[in-house]
Amino acid sequence: MEVEAHIDQLPIDLLAHIFVLITSFTDLAQASSVCKKWKVAVKQSLALRENLSFAGMEDG
Repeated sequence: MEVEAHIDQLPIDLLAHIFVLITSFTDLAQASSVCKKWKVAVKQSLALRENLSFAGMEDG
């Protein structure tokens, strides 16, 4: 029997602290497009962090 994770039940504050661990802007941009809740959590994580890497971003 397989148990599914219910990440959608995590509070936004906890998601934000998880997203602080992501250092790639590209990865955060992708995470913010998952759903409205994740978008809010990514915005909160940006306010909590001290630095952010733009390495790997394509020049456009």
